[in-house]
Amino acid sequence: MLPPAMRFVVAPDGTITDVPAEPIAADLRPEGDGKRVGKLKVVAGLIGVGLDELVRREAQRRQRRLRYAVAASLGE
Repeated sequence: MLPPAMRFVVAPDGTITDVPAEPIAADLRPEGDGKRVGKLKVVAGLIGVGLDELVRREAQRRQRRLRYAVAASLGE
């Protein structure tokens, strides 16, 4: 169980509110989120972007790298 300061939004004056917060937590075990998605969950929470957005960006980046590798191998 996470402490209250990680489960609820903390006000600017330091008091813990009743508003639930989205905790930055990931299960890195293979049967959990795994390393890849776990890392993306933590990064998404830290930068304030949705996990689905980061997953989409990573997929685009991987596709771009694959296209470059294929183009380079065909060019030789």
